[in-house]
Amino acid sequence: MNYLPTPRFSPLRSVARLAVLLALTSFTAVSLPAQVLLPVEDSYISEGSANSNFGSSPVLELKNDTTAFDRKIYLKYDLTGISSGDILSGSVGFFVSNSTGTAAGALGGTREYTLWGMTDVSWTEGSITWNNAPNNDASGSFTSPAELFATQGASGGDSSVTIGFDSVTNDSLLQFLNDNAGGEVSLMFFRTSENASVDRFFSTDAGGGFSAPTLSLTLVPEPASGALLAGALGLLALRRRRA
Repeated sequence: MNYLPTPRFSPLRSVARLAVLLALTSFTAVSLPAQVLLPVEDSYISEGSANSNFGSSPVLELKNDTTAFDRKIYLKYDLTGISSGDILSGSVGFFVSNSTGTAAGALGGTREYTLWGMTDVSWTEGSITWNNAPNNDASGSFTSPAELFATQGASGGDSSVTIGFDSVTNDSLLQFLNDNAGGEVSLMFFRTSENASVDRFFSTDAGGGFSAPTLSLTLVPEPASGALLAGALGLLALRRRRA
């Protein structure tokens, strides 16, 4: 399934997008508006404890084990207030924790991860389990209609994992988020590399100022600020011509 944002014409937003293009081709650095979102709900599920819920855990755990003790991460983000087509790029960031969620950690070796997404947001962090998680594939990663959006490698010793996306890299994730802007979406994280070790990342229940997985978005400027930006860049161009 291809996610294509519904086109909506707005003269002011067209000016704002033009301003972005001008900003990207200008020699002057221009900051575009950004939002950093934390999950409104997050949890992991464990094959070895198929009926247990881990929604209050300070860590989110991943494991891909040949002995059937897999663990997967579910995240829910709220895109309310963001309009379809206004997301230009962004990233999803995971921050490695120690075993108790009380200090930063590091990956124990080379890893490969996959990021998935779906529109099913019926699950809650207080009730999700291995047996009731939507689109959970008990023999692998996730089932349709969940979609694979990105594959990301990481090295031993890394303290974070970041998956970037824009119109060139992981474009399907960008389209998915734009198509579902204004509501909630689910993202799922899975480790494809197999070994018996457990990878842990901070959750929203971690204390000590540690960050849960972030969804960082670069957005089209609001119409008013976009028009001002376009005007400012126009004046800059005129000054350069006169010089």
